[in-house]
Amino acid sequence: VRPLYPMVGGIQFPETVMENESIVFTRFMYPDREGKSIIEIEKSFSPSGLWSHVETLDPSKTLKFTPKGTDVGFYLRLCYTPITDDGVQGEPFYAYSMATVLPSVPKFSYPFIAGVPKTGYPLVAIADYSGGVPGNCTCDWFFSMRPIDPRKGPNQRLQCVAHNTQYFTPKEDMAEGYLAIKLVPVRKDEVYGEPCFFAMDTAISLEDAPQPFEVPKEAVVGEKMRFPSVCDILLSKPTGFCGFDFLKTSDTYTPREKHIGRIVRVVNETGDMIIGPIKIAKP
Repeated sequence: VRPLYPMVGGIQFPETVMENESIVFTRFMYPDREGKSIIEIEKSFSPSGLWSHVETLDPSKTLKFTPKGTDVGFYLRLCYTPITDDGVQGEPFYAYSMATVLPSVPKFSYPFIAGVPKTGYPLVAIADYSGGVPGNCTCDWFFSMRPIDPRKGPNQRLQCVAHNTQYFTPKEDMAEGYLAIKLVPVRKDEVYGEPCFFAMDTAISLEDAPQPFEVPKEAVVGEKMRFPSVCDILLSKPTGFCGFDFLKTSDTYTPREKHIGRIVRVVNETGDMIIGPIKIAKP
């Protein structure tokens, strides 16, 4: 008796696929004895181009996929290789999106001032961005010797100390004062989102400035970064300690695609350097 080779069908993408909007796939499999089927989401700039892996779905759970900002502008396809519970494998089934992934309205979530609040130490404005490919997002920095209420937003009593820059280093005369930022998300096609405001609740302390050391000028996916000594390497994250998550201790680091847009912080015994944001490699 020959085994019955499994087949799968009924899978299709919705007409419109948008960033951050989940897709739930329905499928039927014959015979209805699914085992460890291989289900992969892939993307490509064109239906006839090269397809790269995006995510692997679990056949024992609901088939759900949420496109991210890095998927905007790409076509998607689902490759489903059915396998029965006794290990018999069928022919792969492919389902394709009819159009590329569309961007959502640009938005910043969880704004934060990352870094240590000390004079002479670099700070960076970070937030979780969504809404397609980011463009020239703006950031203004505000200062006050009194605590700043983030609910009131920027007002006349606040001093604007830097305009349209993601980075800022407090000076000695700012010791015991407070900083705030106003972020405006902008998509690459110049669509603007709602601004957001964040204020530090910790005063800036007076410290000697760290000693700078040589680091690469930019961080690019796939390009190895080398440092003159073994350092602590951290990546920006609004919910991390001081806005950063520890990654590893090393004298090299190669940025990955999933970290696009994040800031690299490199710390040794005497220095504290910030690089980024991580950029996508040129095709």
